[in-house]
Amino acid sequence: MPTENLPDNATNIMAQAMKQSMPELKTQVQFTAFMAGFDAFRLLCNSIFACDLALEGQAIDAFDKSLEAMRVATKLSKQFEEIPESERSPSANQFVEAPLQFGEYDLQKKLLSELSHLTSTEDLNAWYLGTKEEREKVISQSLRNILFDEIRNRQDALKKAKR
Repeated sequence: MPTENLPDNATNIMAQAMKQSMPELKTQVQFTAFMAGFDAFRLLCNSIFACDLALEGQAIDAFDKSLEAMRVATKLSKQFEEIPESERSPSANQFVEAPLQFGEYDLQKKLLSELSHLTSTEDLNAWYLGTKEEREKVISQSLRNILFDEIRNRQDALKKAKR
């Protein structure tokens, strides 16, 4: 089951467990490589449970490749750390910045709390414009869905209250 299909609290628990159990997983590109490896490992396990030797061989190959991707991601991350931030391109950020998934649950809860305190459509519009960068950091689909549902609900409630 991909992480985007997990309940919100399970997604956060999984991200926090990963952060605690793998303190050297420090960058977005490492996280992405890890998730590919995790998917390959699940495929491998399922092929074993299904007694599907052909799929098992493919899954082993995919898992081996994911391990190599983790090595490459880590090597590149360490190389990018040595380049001054002012000299890095924006696409290099994934090699030096912490995985967004590690903080997005807390960020989503903060945004939801702020949203609940807005008392006018004008306040909502100003908040919406001012939080664009933060909202874009909530990348897990389940967390984004809740956030945007609540924004729509708040907008509807404020419009009804204004009538």
